[in-house]
Amino acid sequence: MNKIIHIAKIQLVMRTTSQLWRFIIFIQPILYLMMTLFMMNGSMRTQYSMDAVLGAGMMGTWSSILFSSGSDIDRERRWGTLEMIVGCPTPLSSIIMGKALTNSLVGLFSMGLSYITALLLFRQQLVIKHPCLFMLVLILIIISVAAKGMIICTLFTLSRAVRGLLNVMENPIFLLSGLMFPIVILPLWTRPLSYILSLTWGMDALRMVSSGTFSYKHFLFSLVILLILTFLYLLLSLWLFQIIEKKSRKEATLGVY
Repeated sequence: MNKIIHIAKIQLVMRTTSQLWRFIIFIQPILYLMMTLFMMNGSMRTQYSMDAVLGAGMMGTWSSILFSSGSDIDRERRWGTLEMIVGCPTPLSSIIMGKALTNSLVGLFSMGLSYITALLLFRQQLVIKHPCLFMLVLILIIISVAAKGMIICTLFTLSRAVRGLLNVMENPIFLLSGLMFPIVILPLWTRPLSYILSLTWGMDALRMVSSGTFSYKHFLFSLVILLILTFLYLLLSLWLFQIIEKKSRKEATLGVY
């Protein structure tokens, strides 16, 4: 745990020097929020402003974990340090976990900025009906997104087309998770893809506790699915890390473009 915390601190310092990261965290969520609220009329804006804030914040969190995870691996490969990271005594999974936790935690700034923007610029009354449950769900989502970031890192460790994958993976998750609109308006064949994404269930739970209009049975169901998917993500990432470590030691091609 000490190693993970130390890596997370270093990762935070490194992220603050990235112009792309600053755009993703501070500018992109505000643009998404403004675009969404401008498309709504007065009554819709009053009714769904909190949903827009949550969606914009989660979009910033997902973009942070996606681009940071991908660029971290690509940067280490360009610097020639990826082989040393994989070969050091600290497990690669612990190193990536520290990076992923930082990348997902800083995404909370996106939600905070979205909240402030809707409150001050659009004069919306934003009230969270169940703040304790809201914080619980938010923490679980952060852990789940970090676990998903670990899976992404394993794929990017083996792939040489990191930049292309980054651009391909961002918007589909926005759409399939229903961050800005319900997934019921999507085609039926996309539903299974939405259901295997923890963000889908996390956003469902967040919307329920923020609005206060929900049944505890529905809320607990979404929460249990979120926990199960997070656990499966962690197991999958650890399994993939074992494969990568064996493959990298056998072929020794991590630093080859």
